[in-house]
Amino acid sequence: MVERTEDLEAPATKGEGNNYWDMYFEEKISINEIFEVETENNLHMIDKDNLKESIKNLPFDVRKQIKDQIAYIELRNGDINHFLQYIAEGMIMGGSKDE
Repeated sequence: MVERTEDLEAPATKGEGNNYWDMYFEEKISINEIFEVETENNLHMIDKDNLKESIKNLPFDVRKQIKDQIAYIELRNGDINHFLQYIAEGMIMGGSKDE
């Protein structure tokens, strides 16, 4: 039995996961895609590259959950941008002081 030795809290390193996220966002997400998140006092705008980099810096287990959910949505021909908007909202609302 092979034991998993990677740090589950570590961001994606070169080769691990980065290729997937880079290729996925390049192929599936419009080059001009902007995700807007409105809070009480601000409008936050996140472009696809910032969202991708934020995902790549999440812990391994969270990245895996996102990857699995993307596969589930795509298998059912859903709109992946709705899910990415949800992730963007979580990023902003999780760190927002102006809610």
